[in-house]
Amino acid sequence: MKHIAILPAFDLCLYRLAPVMLLLFALGPFVGCGGKADASPQEQAPIAIAPDKPANAEKNKAAETKSEVTQAELLAERCEHKMLTHTCAECRYETGVVRIDQALLKTDVASTNGLILVEKVSKQTLAHSIEVSGEIRLNENESAHISPRIDGVIYAVRFDLGAKVAKGDVLFEIDSVELGNALNEYKKFQALADIARQTFEREKKLYDQKISSEQDMLTARAELEKSAADCQAAEHKLDVIGVNNQDLAGFLKDGPGRQAARLSVRSPISGTVIERHAAVGEVATAGKDVMLLSNLDTVWGWLNIYERDMAPLAARQAKGEKLPVRITVQAFPDMVFAGDINYLAATMREESRTVSARAIVQNRDGLLRPGMFCKATISVDAGVVALALPKAAVLSDEGQSFVFKHLKDDLYIRSVVTVGRENDGLVEIREGLSEGDLVVVEGAFILKSDVLREKMGAGCAD
Repeated sequence: MKHIAILPAFDLCLYRLAPVMLLLFALGPFVGCGGKADASPQEQAPIAIAPDKPANAEKNKAAETKSEVTQAELLAERCEHKMLTHTCAECRYETGVVRIDQALLKTDVASTNGLILVEKVSKQTLAHSIEVSGEIRLNENESAHISPRIDGVIYAVRFDLGAKVAKGDVLFEIDSVELGNALNEYKKFQALADIARQTFEREKKLYDQKISSEQDMLTARAELEKSAADCQAAEHKLDVIGVNNQDLAGFLKDGPGRQAARLSVRSPISGTVIERHAAVGEVATAGKDVMLLSNLDTVWGWLNIYERDMAPLAARQAKGEKLPVRITVQAFPDMVFAGDINYLAATMREESRTVSARAIVQNRDGLLRPGMFCKATISVDAGVVALALPKAAVLSDEGQSFVFKHLKDDLYIRSVVTVGRENDGLVEIREGLSEGDLVVVEGAFILKSDVLREKMGAGCAD
């Protein structure tokens, strides 16, 4: 009964506090920690979209102004230390000038002393080229799959894997009953042909002497012609099996009655034994490969050409012009293998969206192995003669290319250049330099951090 008396009192308390609670919830979003209402949205807007700080605006304006100043004007500037800015050890970086200590300079490319190499700008031949990837494969036009033309048992194998063979060498021998039967058939027809020839000669002589009739002579001639045709058919059968005249002469010396014969399978090309699937005593089946030979003096490079690179290649192919290619592989990174593209596929591979190109690549030393991955540089044109520098000499900042050119004494200045095509590690310089200018070609990245120290302090250097 006591609990029943408490519940109405609790309900009454909540009822009296309800207006206060509703007011607090309504005012909550507008009251801060200090109990004061926050500013209205209109009052907050200027803070939310505040403009850049004056310092940043001034820096951006200064950078824009500096980019418009000529090199001559930069060299004429004076710094806060009352001296030419480019000669001031503390301020010269503002004009893009750096000092290179003689101890840091290399005497030549092969030198191990020093970090920075300076060379004269010169004209180079720059060809338009395309970089692609691919795979080395056998030259199928210089390869041969070797298999017997009849069934038999392998009697001997003359060459092992990797062996060099010459055209006409006996690769392996098989014993074949089928060959023996074909030889016996040939010998039989040869014997019948001899008899037919003798019969015809006799009938012809009797006919000339008016002893025998013309009919007997004609019958003997027909039999001779039939025997000759049978001999020719039997000889052709042996030729199809793989028996040449030299082998046939040897078989005929063995005399009649031999039911089994040994067939010598010869190499149709000069090359290297790439595969061998033969062992003495093994059954060899007609048409089944026993060996694979290939002349590795040349190999195929199957290259993947992207659609964006097809136009110049197709144009040169249509004119019947050669498409030279230089192949490199990871196994021999310092070696370049020359070749020419002689085929562009008529269709595009859907899975890779590339067109296959086949290059015949010279491989006289046999270093390229079919199955190797490769990189290829395809020359699209004969090239142009232009000022060029190694790629390491050309740096960039905010999309602008520049180099470090000799100013005077041990001072070098950042010089903006316009670049063109790239080829074989060289970059064409279209504007900004003259032939004979001294430029840092190695170690330029070391100097970049010095001239961009202001930006590096702001954390925005490239």
